[in-house]
Amino acid sequence: MGKTRVTSSNNATSSENFINTLENTNIATFLDKWGPEEVLQVYDSEINMQGILVIDNTTLGPGNGGIQISPMVTPQKIFQLARTRTWTCALANAPFGGAKAGIKADPSRIDKIQYIKSFANKISHTVPYRYIATAEIGTGQQEIAEFVNCIGDRYGATGKPENMGGIPCELGTVGFGIGVAIDVTFNILSALTNLPETLSDARIAIHGFENTGSAIAKYLDKEGSKIVAISDPWNTIYNPNGIDLENALKYSNAPTEKRSLKKYKPTTVLPVEDIINVDCDIFVSVSGKNLLTGKTASILKAKYFVEEINDPITPVTDQLLSKKGVIVIPNILTDIGSVICSNAEYNRAGIETAFTCMESKVKEVAELVMQRTLETNISIRSVAQEIAQERILNVMEKI
Repeated sequence: MGKTRVTSSNNATSSENFINTLENTNIATFLDKWGPEEVLQVYDSEINMQGILVIDNTTLGPGNGGIQISPMVTPQKIFQLARTRTWTCALANAPFGGAKAGIKADPSRIDKIQYIKSFANKISHTVPYRYIATAEIGTGQQEIAEFVNCIGDRYGATGKPENMGGIPCELGTVGFGIGVAIDVTFNILSALTNLPETLSDARIAIHGFENTGSAIAKYLDKEGSKIVAISDPWNTIYNPNGIDLENALKYSNAPTEKRSLKKYKPTTVLPVEDIINVDCDIFVSVSGKNLLTGKTASILKAKYFVEEINDPITPVTDQLLSKKGVIVIPNILTDIGSVICSNAEYNRAGIETAFTCMESKVKEVAELVMQRTLETNISIRSVAQEIAQERILNVMEKI
C-alpha cells in the first residue's frame, strides 16, 4: 500500500470550521494496510464550496464511489464510507477500488450544479485513473452529467443520463440490487429462524421512500410481500393490512410535506421515528439517516434488518441486535448491486443488460456469503468482509 497523501486546495480565503475539522482529524488513526491512499480537501471561497475526497484502496482498480452533498459530511464519515466501498467492490468482484466524496452543504439551499462543477474542477487530476464518481445522497443524473462535462471524460463517472450512455440511479438500480440481496438472503435464512417461510408471506417496513426505497418496495411487492409501513422525511404511514403501492408511489420523492405520504389514504399517519415500532418481519433502512441506535434497538420488532448504506449502525447497535436474534444484512452486501451496475455502465452495457447482470451477480455473491455464514456460524458482515479482504490480498501479494 502506497503512502497516504493528504492535500488541500484553497482559494484566497478558507472555510475555517471545515478546514480546522480536517486538520484536527488525525488521518493516521484511519490508516492501516488497506488505506486510505489519498485524502484530498478542496475549497472554493467564491461560493463557499467545501469538499473532501477519500481514495481508500485502488488495488483492484480506480476508486469508485459516490459524491454526496450533505451538511453531515465529515472526514471520519467519508473515510468510513470509502472503506465500506472498498469491501463492497471487492465482494462484487468488480475492477474497482473504494472511494467516497462529500460536499458539506444543505443540497436544498445551494446551486448544486455550481457546486459540482467547482468540485469536479478541483479534483479533476484524479479522474478517471484514480477516482470514478457515482451519484449519491444529494446528487443525481444532472449533477453527474455536469461532473462528466467538467472532467471531459465519459469514464469519469457512472450514473450518467441515458442520453450520455449512462444508467442513472433514478431508474432504481440501487434499490433493485438491494431487493435481490434481500430475496436471496431471506430465502436461505428463513428456515433457520422464526421468519415466514417465503418472502411472499413477509411484512415489510421501509424507512425512506425516494428512488432507492420505492425501487425496493416495487421489487418486494412484485414478490408478493406485504408493505405495511413506509416513511419519508416527514411522516410514516402504516396499514397492517398492506399499503396499496401503486397509489403510494404517487407520493414518493416528495419535495415538500404538502405532497408527501401523509396525503395517502387510508392509513394511519405516524411520526417518522415510529416506524421502528411497527410490527413487521423485515425492516429496510434507506433514508440516508439510520434511526437505530443503542437506545432504539430494543424497540425494533422486525427479525430481519437491512442496513442503511450511507449511515450504518454502530458496532454496539449491531451487537444489541444480534443478542435480540435480529439478522442484520450489512451495507457491504446490500450495495453490491450498485457496484455491478457501475461496472456495466463503465463497459458501455445497455440498461437491460445491466439489470440482468445485477440480478445474476448479486444472487451469486449473496449465496456465497450465506453459504460461508452457515458454515462458520459468524456474522454476515464478518463473512462478507473476509471474502473482500481475501480478494484484495490475493492481488496485493502479486504486486
